[in-house]
Amino acid sequence: KASEDGRFVYKGETYYLNGNYKANMMEKVLPGDAVRDAAKKRIERHRKLREGKGFVTIEEMYDVSAHESKIKESVVLVECTSNLVANLMFSDEKKSINELSDLIVKQFEKLSKNTLNVVVVTNNIFEEGESQDKTCDDYMKLLSDVNIKLADISTTVLEVVCNNEI
Repeated sequence: KASEDGRFVYKGETYYLNGNYKANMMEKVLPGDAVRDAAKKRIERHRKLREGKGFVTIEEMYDVSAHESKIKESVVLVECTSNLVANLMFSDEKKSINELSDLIVKQFEKLSKNTLNVVVVTNNIFEEGESQDKTCDDYMKLLSDVNIKLADISTTVLEVVCNNEI
């Protein structure tokens, strides 16, 4: 479980990503000013929680590898793929699910070449029952494809629910 203040807790051990960079995906697909304002407040709160702990927060909506010169030889926590997928899926540049999936995986491959380690946080949105909306189905398909492809190129994959490895 990655916490808002930079701790990563797994199997009762607490890991701090001090001195390393953190890439934080900012959600773009937000309806209305009130929700955008809430997101800005949440991001600011996250920054305050991480203050003095050696983090640099980079908000990047479309390309996790865009700031590679700032994060060379660092441990990078990308939070989270579900936001990245939504941002790209609903961007002005329309691509197919397969094109988007390949694009996202290439970004992670590029990112991982110049960093010590990449920790990726994703969400489980696949147990909510049947969707009745094609857009939701496409989003779930894209996120699933990205998760599977990232797992295939990863050295370690952990599924953790409530601090328990599954």
